[in-house]
Amino acid sequence: MKAPLLHSVIDQLLDVIDLRPELAADVMHFIFDDAKEIRDGLADVYVPEGAPAHHSDGSVGFSVAIELRASETLMHFARAVSDGVVPALQLPGG
Repeated sequence: MKAPLLHSVIDQLLDVIDLRPELAADVMHFIFDDAKEIRDGLADVYVPEGAPAHHSDGSVGFSVAIELRASETLMHFARAVSDGVVPALQLPGG
């Protein structure tokens, strides 16, 4: 089973923050590092296999897709926060 897309999990966390604003600081601290970037280890990058497209003029096109998927750590965190609990997890990326 594929992990959910990163934006879906972040949307879920934002919905929780709307319902429980007191969790906002903890959620943001877990997701973002001091440089306000997503912490290392919270997302996995997948590049699905592409297929060439043959055009009528004989040319061949090829497209590449990139998927950002939530890591298992982020999914566990999101599940716990959705239940109203901020788990004591080691921060990813140090």
